[in-house]
Parts: sequence; C-alpha cells; structure tokens
Amino acid sequence: MESLIFHIEADKADTNMLESIRAFFGSRRVQISVTPEAQSLVELEVKVEKNRQSGVAYVFEGDSFATLTEQLLNDEAVDVQGYKQTLR
Repeated sequence: MESLIFHIEADKADTNMLESIRAFFGSRRVQISVTPEAQSLVELEVKVEKNRQSGVAYVFEGDSFATLTEQLLNDEAVDVQGYKQTLR
C-alpha cells in the first residue's frame, strides 16, 4: 500500500502539502486522517520519572488487574483507591 506521512506542526500545513498529495496520488481517491503525534520518548521519560518521585503507587495482585481491566472495558465504574499505596 502506498502512503505518505507528514510530520509537521499543525500551523505549518499549507497548500504545498495538498499539492504533494496530488502529485503523488494523481487522480486516485485518497483517505486523509489527521491525528496528533505521540509524545516524544524524552517527554514520556520525564513524566515517568515525575511519577516515580510522587510517593504513590497502585499495586495490583493476583487477578485484580484483569478484573479492573474487564470492568473498564465494560464501561463499569471502577474505584482504584483500594489499590493505592503510599511509598516510604
């Protein structure tokens, strides 16, 4: 499958991008989907480190995580406070 992927700032999108699509695909029908990019690895690492230093953890034992996941998938209300532990 042929595809084009543009990694650009949203405010930089212009007619040149559309012209590139036209030049690549010609008169074929195309699907255009625009989504924000995932966070960079550096941004995620900063958030993970901040969470590690928070002094709080959520601990799941046995099948508790599977149960919680099933509840979330079924759009059921979930109380995660029972899994919360304060770290020393």
